[in-house]
Amino acid sequence: MNESGEEYLEALWLLKEKGVKLCRIKDIAEILDVQPPSAVEMLRKLERNEFVEYKRQKGVLLTEKGMNRAREIIRAHRLMEVLLNKVIKIDKENIEEIACSCEHLLTGEIAMKVCTFLNHPRVCPHGNVIPKGECCP
Repeated sequence: MNESGEEYLEALWLLKEKGVKLCRIKDIAEILDVQPPSAVEMLRKLERNEFVEYKRQKGVLLTEKGMNRAREIIRAHRLMEVLLNKVIKIDKENIEEIACSCEHLLTGEIAMKVCTFLNHPRVCPHGNVIPKGECCP
């Protein structure tokens, strides 16, 4: 999957964290700063690959496959935020863009090693929960 597709899965996860059950195209497009037709096009690609279920005129749901991939992306992002803030000492106000770039590079194995190195943090510097990995107690 390309970075763009991963950004959509991440946006859907973030909406889910806010309690949104069925995500509207308008909300996804707003988060990603894209036009709704572009969002629809990408969501259809994600649906063909079984990451989302797209219900026309209603909204979008992450499938189990989509939830798993989104969890990996969010986990990598938030672990990078902790690494950047606690180890490299970058202010939490300045870590978002860097973490967003790095999340796409972290494989599951590297994320596990970063998590272990950081002693399995539970939250990122912004207070958001870091999904547990296989390495977490």
